[in-house]
Amino acid sequence: MNLNRLAPLLLLALAAQPAWADSLDWLLDIPEPPSSLSLELGASEDANRDLMLDSDLAFIGGTRLLAGYSYSRVRGMPEMDTESYRLGLTSDPLSPVVLELLADHWGQKQSLLIDTAQGRVRYQLQHWNLALSAQLRLIDLAYTHNQQTRRFEFSSRGLGAELAYFSAGNWQAGLSYLRQNYSRDTRALSRRAAIRRLSPITLALSSSLEDQRLTAWLGYTFEHLDLRLAQTRIRSSIDGLGSAYTELGATVLLRQWHLLLRLGRQHTPSLAQRSLYASLGLGHAW
Repeated sequence: MNLNRLAPLLLLALAAQPAWADSLDWLLDIPEPPSSLSLELGASEDANRDLMLDSDLAFIGGTRLLAGYSYSRVRGMPEMDTESYRLGLTSDPLSPVVLELLADHWGQKQSLLIDTAQGRVRYQLQHWNLALSAQLRLIDLAYTHNQQTRRFEFSSRGLGAELAYFSAGNWQAGLSYLRQNYSRDTRALSRRAAIRRLSPITLALSSSLEDQRLTAWLGYTFEHLDLRLAQTRIRSSIDGLGSAYTELGATVLLRQWHLLLRLGRQHTPSLAQRSLYASLGLGHAW
């Protein structure tokens, strides 16, 4: 992680905390979040399959330990599998300033691997949340030269911001933006010389090298039901093509259990591609 980028954010967070202490008594009324474990299964109309396992555990002094695993199988030409391992540590979520450290390992060893380290600082007011993040990704891509498999390594640095509003009633809304800056020109991966050296799986996985991501969401909370509608737009760093994701999520709260349902659509206008997907999950808190 680039500490030169994160240091100003962390120093600002530490300086701001005492000034807010007297105005954040409302945080004392919020019960400490319990530990939780959830499992989610997903599928799309293209016969793709997803499995996601996540845990959020109470740790030392109000901190939280986060861990997760994901597996995806994509049907098509070619058929491919990817795995993701996640680990994170978050300071007390009921503090006016929350610090987060996250790490992620994603991809397929024979084709493309992405290791991500991210730091985030979140400022919490009674009705507003502001988060700033810095991200470093190490990218390991496989290619063929003289009938031998070789590795090509480069990196990207991302900066992001998120703003969320929570009304005095049941409405919430938010907006987030992330921009990546690559150490190499990723547009070269769309040229013929690169296509001849990359396997079909590597080419398909390289579509995850996004340039920008913008998400807007709107939520409403009932007594035992949370609803959220989100719209995400992504631009590829390789060919500049844009994709849009529209998703409706519902969480049903049943005492120590919660049931999660997601319905969504992926749309790539320039390629006239559309795909519907859905997932169902179950979580337990203690």
